Formats: sequence, C-alpha cells, structure tokens
Amino acid sequence: MSSPSKSFIETFNIIIVILAATMSIFGLLMGVANLIQPTVPEQYLEQNTRVCVGLIISSLVIMYAVFRPYSGGVLICICAVVYFIIVNNPLVYPIILLGVLSIIRAYLNNKKVLKEIDNN
Repeated sequence: MSSPSKSFIETFNIIIVILAATMSIFGLLMGVANLIQPTVPEQYLEQNTRVCVGLIISSLVIMYAVFRPYSGGVLICICAVVYFIIVNNPLVYPIILLGVLSIIRAYLNNKKVLKEIDNN
C-alpha cells in the first residue's frame, strides 16, 4: 500500500483545521449565547445549562486538537462520549467524526515526517 502524497496530506490538514475552527467558533458562540440568555422554559434550564457547558468544553477541546491532533482527537472522542452520556444530543456525531479525523490527521503527519527522515 503506497503512502499518500504530500499534497493530499496538506489539503487534508487544511480541510480539518478549517472544519475544526468553524465547529469550535459555532459551538462557543451558541454555548455562551444560550448560557447568557436562555430561550427555554423554566423546567428545562438545568438541561440547557448542561448542553451549553458541554458544547463550550467540546469547542475548547476542538481548538486544542488543531494544535495537538493526536491527543486532541482522543480528548474530543472522550469528551463526545461523556457529552452523549450526560445529554443525548445529536451534536455528538459531528464531534466524534472530527475527533476521528483529527487522529487520522496526526497519523498522516507522523508518516510524512518519518518518510522525510528516511529520504535524508
């Protein structure tokens, strides 16, 4: 099995970083906005707070994964599973997908570094 080309890895990195930044900004904005001014009835305020805090924490972990893809990807997956256990929310699925893509990004970057070392 041949290793992916350098341009594919760079394109994959750019796509994942843009996707992570977009999801993180969206999550932070939605989480903080709904935490500051909730638009839910009084009986759902506790659940709304859990959803907002989970969304904010997930967004911060996603930004961490931009800089540290492997450990950040693992943390994203753990955070998403805990978020799913606490609040059954469909936002978990794209978060898990981003975590898996971040782990793949780390693997591809590691192979690229090892290939460059072997060539020298």
